[in-house]
Order: sequence, then structure tokens, then C-alpha cells
Amino acid sequence: MDFKTEMWLNVLFANAKVVEGETTMWTALCEPDFSLYEKSEDGSIAKMVYHNRYDRGWSLVIVWQRTDGKEKYGAAKYAPGREKPVCRTDGDGDWDKFFMHVTILGPVAGGACEISPVHEVG
Repeated sequence: MDFKTEMWLNVLFANAKVVEGETTMWTALCEPDFSLYEKSEDGSIAKMVYHNRYDRGWSLVIVWQRTDGKEKYGAAKYAPGREKPVCRTDGDGDWDKFFMHVTILGPVAGGACEISPVHEVG
């Protein structure tokens, strides 16, 4: 995996919810903070920090590590003012599957997000 491109992409958390009888889409866009990107000298570890566009106090940290030819990933979501993550995900080998697990629940409850109505088509 080439993290020069993969880790530098935005991360979108999304979840549809019914509120007072109307379907709404809740989204939180996390953007990479290039000033915090880190990579070990031997290229075996890389870390990127992402900040929520709607409240930079909310963040996501993704770490990639290659050991003995095997890839491992870790992600943690942080809330403003908290040192411990509110959510963690770990995986190995399959980046797409790992990333699905990171984003599948949508925005963290209580986190800053954009709420938009969902309009029916047809």
C-alpha cells in the first residue's frame, strides 16, 4: 500500500437516521493534517491525524505498520479534551475491510456533524 496517496485522503463518516419522521443524513468529514504526518525512517510505520471539519477538537488517528512483510492498521477517534480514545479499531492485511470497520458506525454520538434532509427520488 502506498500511503503517500491512501493516508492523505479525507475520511467521511455518514449515517442515515429518522428524526421526527424525516430521514436525515448525519455526516462528519475528517481532513488530514499534513503537518502531523509521520513516517519512520525505514518506512515501516506511518501515522496520520485527521480533524473533523465541523469541530477540530474531534480527531481520528490512523497508524499503519509493516512487520515481517505483514501490514497492520490501527485507528482511534478522539473527543475534545479527552486523552483516551472514544473508539478504537485494529486490523491486518485487508485495508478496505479495516477502513469499513473504522467508518461503519458513522459519526460518533455527540460529535460535530452536518445534518441534511434526505429527499426521495422518483
